Amino acid sequence: MENKQMTADMIKGIRMELMADKRLLGRLKTLRKHYQEKRDRTVEQRRERIKQLLGDYPTERDAQEAYGYDIISEEEYSEILVAIKKGQQEVDAESEESIIITWLDMWIRALDHDINELTYQLMTPEEKAAHDKSVQDWKDHIEELKKKHGR
Repeated sequence: MENKQMTADMIKGIRMELMADKRLLGRLKTLRKHYQEKRDRTVEQRRERIKQLLGDYPTERDAQEAYGYDIISEEEYSEILVAIKKGQQEVDAESEESIIITWLDMWIRALDHDINELTYQLMTPEEKAAHDKSVQDWKDHIEELKKKHGR
């Protein structure tokens, strides 16, 4: 719908929705940051716990070196590798926080898309034309780069 054809009430409604979306987007980003920090702390705690459990050989390289110098037996080396693998699986294991972050990311993308759509609706025909040209120029540039690099 063209800007001229929109009534003042329609414009007011779109602006109100846009403001609400932006406010909610800010809150969701704050929540996401909170849960990401919590997730990062959890992962770091898991890493430290695994590192303590593995003792002198926390990495595969450390274990290989010790085995190469006959400090540990082949059996110990194999056990350490299994422990390292299990430890990494525990570190990478999904948590409530990672699930929450996934949902928040989805909602943030949806809100961001909605904000862009509402902003576009409020543009004048001239602004829309300039925006559309800019988007097309960018797409053309990307296509040129793909051709240039053989994709």
